[in-house]
Amino acid sequence: MNEPVRNNVYFPDAQTFRETLRHFFHVMLPEKTKELTTRLTDHFHLLCESVFQVISHYLLFHGKSPFQTGDN
Repeated sequence: MNEPVRNNVYFPDAQTFRETLRHFFHVMLPEKTKELTTRLTDHFHLLCESVFQVISHYLLFHGKSPFQTGDN
């Protein structure tokens, strides 16, 4: 999910960067949940602690996992 948000993108100021991230968490990520669930398997490795920070941030503000769909 890194690619559509910030790879090779220049942000002229902190506000633009924050707005882009906010758009990702509130618009793009909810739209991509089905795609993510098909790409994730039980055989993945956590690359770093930041994965937990992203998920916990989402849980704090949305009260549910970013990987849940309406079917769960």
